[in-house]
Amino acid sequence: MPEHGEHEELGLTYAGLVIGADSAEPVRATLSALRFSGYLGPVEQPAERPWLVAVADNPGGAVAGDRTGIAALTARLAERLGTTVLGATVLRDQVLRLDWAGPDAGHYDSDPSYGLPEDDETMPDPVGVDALEGLARACGRPDQAEDLTELLAEEIDRTSTYESERLRAALRLLGMPAWLIASDSLPRDVPGGPGRGEVARLRAGASGARGVARGLLVHPIRRRRTPRRTDH
Repeated sequence: MPEHGEHEELGLTYAGLVIGADSAEPVRATLSALRFSGYLGPVEQPAERPWLVAVADNPGGAVAGDRTGIAALTARLAERLGTTVLGATVLRDQVLRLDWAGPDAGHYDSDPSYGLPEDDETMPDPVGVDALEGLARACGRPDQAEDLTELLAEEIDRTSTYESERLRAALRLLGMPAWLIASDSLPRDVPGGPGRGEVARLRAGASGARGVARGLLVHPIRRRRTPRRTDH
């Protein structure tokens, strides 16, 4: 099992980013400077514009230097690269969190009560549904805003519906590569995604032997120090 994902009782936990880019090199250089740990896929153009996917090693925790989580990394990449970036986190296949930055910025959480004390059995409404129109617009798919909002506002039965299914549908509506949901296959070939030879491996921003050494140093630290949702 690759270290970026974790199988738990109810399903898979994983996180990654979808980055608007014509070339992988500026993205790789920026991720290296930010000391990102994970996998970087090739540039793909499934719809109107090119995107590439980066899969984080430590879903739900620190994924880059200075204890940077997915939400903060999303904002920093968008600012440095001047592009749209979507960060996606799936927890045990029961919770979906989206963070996006660029021309529009916002946050969506399918279950804001996750991880909090269980005071009652009622699932709260998702947070950020009203902002999804901005996400569709930022991705150049304003015509899909209504369908995206309907998809992610829907109350689902968590015993039979997994958030990976909704994430795949959302990515397709946005014209983005959807193989993030199968990223637990890394470093092997990803079904519906890149082959192993098309994916770059970064550990604390470095590759090769240097990356292995850095990874051995930072991996236990990042596992211990998981950032709060509010860290940016």
